[in-house]
Amino acid sequence: MSDTLMVRLDSLVDVDPENLPATTPSHFSFNYIDISAVSEGRIDLPPNEVTFSVAPSRARRVIRTDDVLMATVRPNLKAFSKCDLPSGNFVASTGFAVLRSKAETDPRFILAAILSDDVGRQIESMAVGSNYPAINTPDVRRLSIPALLPGEQLRIGVILGTVEDCIRKTDALIAKYQQIKAGLMHDLFTRGLMSDGHLRPPSKEASQLYKDSPLGLIPNEWAVRSFSELVNIERGYAFHSEDYREDGMLNFRVSNVGMLPGDLDNTQYLPRKFWDEYPSQQLFGGEIVIVMVGATTGKVGRVPVEICPSLLNQNLWHLNPGPEITRDFLWYSLSGIVGRHMRMSQGSARDFLKQSDFGRTPILFIGKEEQAAISSILTETDNRLLRESQTKEKLVLEKRGLMQALLSGQTSSGEL
Repeated sequence: MSDTLMVRLDSLVDVDPENLPATTPSHFSFNYIDISAVSEGRIDLPPNEVTFSVAPSRARRVIRTDDVLMATVRPNLKAFSKCDLPSGNFVASTGFAVLRSKAETDPRFILAAILSDDVGRQIESMAVGSNYPAINTPDVRRLSIPALLPGEQLRIGVILGTVEDCIRKTDALIAKYQQIKAGLMHDLFTRGLMSDGHLRPPSKEASQLYKDSPLGLIPNEWAVRSFSELVNIERGYAFHSEDYREDGMLNFRVSNVGMLPGDLDNTQYLPRKFWDEYPSQQLFGGEIVIVMVGATTGKVGRVPVEICPSLLNQNLWHLNPGPEITRDFLWYSLSGIVGRHMRMSQGSARDFLKQSDFGRTPILFIGKEEQAAISSILTETDNRLLRESQTKEKLVLEKRGLMQALLSGQTSSGEL
């Protein structure tokens, strides 16, 4: 923004214009918003009000619709958002700066400005503290943002608001498909599918089609077996720290479970010759692993094709389905009914899974054709979720690019 005229933030907004005094009546009730409720451009409104007498002592910043919240604690996480509030009283933590637009200043422009890379660099230079870096109110007041006329601010706000509306609609679709999947998981793993591809009638309507089992009521055609009967469990190898390299064969660890295909942060590598030396530790794309020890014990993940081949770390098990169960059905079983029946043990420092206990975990045993049909339905829903998530990711990147271009003057709002 070096070629753009800049002004101090407090020339366009009032910072922390209202605060609850210590003399506030104890029965005064309000919705309290803390930093955990705010992410970039989003506020999760609390479900219930609290009274002043029981609210945290940091509940002091009075907020109103169109105010902009800016987290001053760990500001690098960008817990910044415009307030679109329903009726009622709302109070934010003193961990926020409240920015209330003056005169014709557009609050959407203010939010875009404080989310920009340029302001991010200013904040980084001002922040103090290592574990919980923070900036103070005087620093917030003197942040520099572009000096744009109200009409240009409004146009920028409208452009970015249009993209933000698309992101919100995509979020709503993602939430919808997540609900659909949850419902499908319940129905498919309790009722299953008949030969015509339709769900069996529920047990309340056709009790004769069901029987009791360790997993509850299940169709008569199904059975329950133990995990060890259907799945081979292979523990990873304890590679030595001196074996790690800057590149080579990925050592698939606990931190990699659930990783996105392109996410290679926090990775360790091993010599490629280990692939032949440790054949039992080889992992391929789509294979299933489970965390057996630590804070995320029981977390299940699939190995991304993009980072294969890999070698299995000692804190993971490789779950390889036998001939009577498909890998996809095993994956969805672990995500659903099986996951609720896993037994964890507690050690002196952390939870862990004992192979003997895990092997006794009950799992549904059904025909391969029905397994395939169930997995196909859930895979289709997952693919919809993936497409919507990719759409959202593109929209977020588009919004960031537009924001930088518009605020820096590289692109005029009239050109869009």
